[in-house]
This record gives sequence, structure tokens and C-alpha cells, in this order.
Amino acid sequence: MNSKLTEITGNLLPKQKFNSIAYGCTSGTIASGNKVVKKKILKAKPGAKVSDPISAAINAFKKLKIKKLTILTPYAQSINKTVVDYLNKHNFKILSFHYLNLSSDVDIGQVDTNFLYKYLSKIKLNDSDGLFISCTALPVLDILDKLEKKLKKPVLSSNQVLIWESLRNTGYKVFPINPHTDNKIINGEKVYNNLEEIDDHVGIVNVFRPSEETIEIAKQSIKIGSNVFWCQLGIHNESAAKLISENKIYYISNKCIKVEYERLFRKI
Repeated sequence: MNSKLTEITGNLLPKQKFNSIAYGCTSGTIASGNKVVKKKILKAKPGAKVSDPISAAINAFKKLKIKKLTILTPYAQSINKTVVDYLNKHNFKILSFHYLNLSSDVDIGQVDTNFLYKYLSKIKLNDSDGLFISCTALPVLDILDKLEKKLKKPVLSSNQVLIWESLRNTGYKVFPINPHTDNKIINGEKVYNNLEEIDDHVGIVNVFRPSEETIEIAKQSIKIGSNVFWCQLGIHNESAAKLISENKIYYISNKCIKVEYERLFRKI
């Protein structure tokens, strides 16, 4: 993959300028080195801001003051060693390591979400400051909130931190919201308990919560006068969709905002 990275990047909307490019492979970035990945991408798309999962994760760890980690990966043992060595090199202490020993991206992407929740919720974090779930192919976005409630410590995944950093790189001002958090800072931004606490106009409400919780978020979105109510991949609620549409707010569900941004605005 690394040998063809410049060629592959150049084939993405040829001759079009990109504001932000996300390289979606955690173990691939570690194997090649984030500087090498960035250099090869910029050779094809100069001027773009490049993000990758492991660099985004490290930035998030630092902002959250996470120094001691418990980790889960789907990888085989040979790849796991590179993950541990990389994080140790960046001064993070790995207190506990868990892995599924899968070698195929297809198998990783098909891991049952309920199995993952049951497996991860039994992990004892003890002295760890948080849990990091590595690999962008592993379907864990929908269970991160439940896991944080269960484990009572920060839970971060490769996709979560990559999406966050990519949005910031694209130029959006991001207001993080977590109803179960008080006075927390993520990536230098205050975390709010709900939409109504934000003293600014919110154009897009981007929802990463379980589908059953979106109706309450929809009500808040209406109160603050947002323009768009966007549910990420795997998230949809018919009642929320009806309520949002009745209030003349655009409703979008089961789509990744970064993918759609690049598809819709590729000619700008």
C-alpha cells in the first residue's frame, strides 16, 4: 500500500484541490511512519492537511491527559507488537493489551458489535486512564458511549479520533458534547453537556449517539435553531426524522460527513 500511496491519492478526484485528507489505517501508519504517509499524500495533493488515526489518537490522549492505556486491537500478534512499541516510543504506558487475532480486513469489519460490547465491557481498566480501540475497520463507533458509561473512563477509537481531527482540519469549529461529562476538554475545546449550553450558532448537529437517543438531541437541535441534523453511519431514528423535518431542518442519516463533504464539494 505504501509504495502506491502517491498514485492512489492522485487518482482521488484528479486535478481537484483537497482541504483535508484522512489516511484510514492505524497499523499502516505505524508500519510506514506518519511522516512518510504524509509526504507521499502531499506529493499527489499538495496543500492538503493530512490526518491519520495513530497521530490523531496521540493528540487526543495528550488533550485528555491520558498517559496509561488499555488497548484492544483486532490484529494478529506480530502487528500488535508494533502498536505497543510505537506508543511506548511516544511515552505512553500500556498497562493491559487485548487482541482478537484477525488477519483479514473483511473479518475485522464483520465482527459483531454486540460481541465487541460484551467483550470490552468486561475489561478491567484499573489504573489505566482510558481505553483505546485500534483499527478503522472495527465497527465500534455505535458502542463507544455505552462503553464509557459502563467503564467510567474515556474510550477512544481509531475512527472517532480520525473523524474529529479531519473535521478540524477541514476548517469547521467543533463544539464537542457529552451529556455524561463535566468540565472536560478535548483537543483544546470545552465539552458541553447539551446543545443549549453553546453560546453560538450551531449550523450542523453531527450525531454520534445511539439511534434511540437521537429524539432528545433532535428536540435540542430545534430549540437552538440548527440548520442540519446529521446522523453518522449506522444511526437513524424515524421519530427524530419526522420531528426534524416538521421543523424545516435538513435531516441526514447513515452517512459519513467527511465522505459526503468530499463528494459534494469536489468541484469547489
